[in-house]
This record gives sequence, C-alpha cells and structure tokens, in this order.
Amino acid sequence: MRVRQIMTTPVVTIKLPGNRTTVLKMMIEKHTSGVPVVDSSERLVGIVTRDDIFNNTREEQISMLMTSDPLSVTPNTTILSATKLFIETGYNHLPVVDRGTVVGIITPTNLLPLVQQQCQDISVEDLVTHPCAPLYQHTPLGVALRILRLSQARALPVLDDKGLLTGILTDRDLFNNTRISDRVSVSNVGLGEDDDPWTWEGLRDIMRIYHTESRLHITTESVEHIMIRDVVTAFYRTPAADIAEIMCEQDIGQLPLVDSRRQLMGMIYSHDLIRGLLPAE
Repeated sequence: MRVRQIMTTPVVTIKLPGNRTTVLKMMIEKHTSGVPVVDSSERLVGIVTRDDIFNNTREEQISMLMTSDPLSVTPNTTILSATKLFIETGYNHLPVVDRGTVVGIITPTNLLPLVQQQCQDISVEDLVTHPCAPLYQHTPLGVALRILRLSQARALPVLDDKGLLTGILTDRDLFNNTRISDRVSVSNVGLGEDDDPWTWEGLRDIMRIYHTESRLHITTESVEHIMIRDVVTAFYRTPAADIAEIMCEQDIGQLPLVDSRRQLMGMIYSHDLIRGLLPAE
C-alpha cells in the first residue's frame, strides 16, 4: 500500500514571504496543526507547525518560524516506510512531494483506518509510550502550556479536586485561545566610541529607537475555562483497533485510558497506535 492511497489532498499551503498572523488564522480556520511552506513556484521549502509558533513567540516572519527543508515522502512511498518515519522522528506531519511540488500531506491520523483493520489482537496498553502528566483544573493556561511543551504531549487529562478525570486540554485549545499583541519597545544605543570622559565624544549620544514587537499571549484564565469537559475515554485493555475506530469517529488524536472504576490510567495518542502497524520484532 502506498502513501497516495491515504494522503490528504488537496493540501493547505502558505507561500513565502508571509507572516505569523496569516498562518495563525489559516491554522485556526482550517483546523490544522501544520502547514507546508512553498515558494512562488509551489515548491516545498519548509513547514510551520503549532509547536514552531509556541516555541518561537518573538518571531514574526514565516521564514524564521518554519523548519526548512523538512522531511517529506512521495506518493509512491510505502505505508510501512511512512510509519517508520513517524515513529523514528516523532514528527506529526509529512508533506507528500511529487517532483518538488506539494501534492498532499500525511499524519498519523491518516493511518488509523489501517490500525482498525490490522490491530485487533493488540491491546492498547502495549502501545502506550508517553508518560501521563495530568493537569489540575485550576492550573493557569500559561503554566499548562509549559507543561505541555516539557512533556512533549499534544493533549493532557485534567483532574478535579478529588483527583478524578474532569476534562482534557489539547494544544489546539491553547492555540485557539492565543492572541497577538503589538507593543512599542524602546532601546538606548550609545553612538560614541571614545570612553574618555574629558572628550566631547565621551559625552555619548544616545539614540532612542522605537520599534514594534508582536508577541503571543495566552490568557490568564485557568485550564477549566477552555478544557473539553465531555471527555471520551476507553478501557486501558481495549484492542488498539477499537481505539483507532473511536478516534476516527470522534475526529480526535488522543484518548484518556481508565480502569474498571474509571480511574485515570494513562493516555494513548494516534502516534502510539500506529506502532501496531510495524512488524513484530
């Protein structure tokens, strides 16, 4: 089976030159977490993701935000090869390129129907690789973002005062509640080169430079104000194929796993599930 059979097409791209505001709006409107960057000839030159924006909050130009020369696949790449690339690199997006032109994109979500077909005999608990780092419902969003980045997770379960699962917070929720603000900064630059206080040059001229900085800001609210409350969960010993089916039906990339008493046991992500497609060692 080849990538061309499961890739998403047409694909949303953004051209250089471009700015952060444009790609932010595009990601929110198109409900995507990564956008390939192309030049005027529609040739792939980079990719910009939510992580790039969150991790480079002072950068405004896409050329400075994007990952240049990103890893890509072709329409004829095998599904097994693409799966191995996702697992080995941890990437969540692989642009599909044909003769330099972007013709599609593939993510672990595209592989979930194959997990449904091939992983009936694999328990989901055997595929979990990410540690579970739950959030407290009153955690400030800025702190939640930091925990999300440090844990390298795309979603975290939220616990209430009794330690019970009460919601889930995803990077999309944080992304959609991010705003850009412009502020004027002032810099003092000394022009004189002679430090002798008795010379005229020693009375340094000071040039005040005004420039505008655009920065990303997370609201000061707590997690409970934007988290998803109607949480879809699954039993931690459910077959991987059934979990993949739930993710496809609900259009989600992660599920909290619970025990028979509905106590939180961990999290499973689409990136974990596709490991079931690899041949047994």
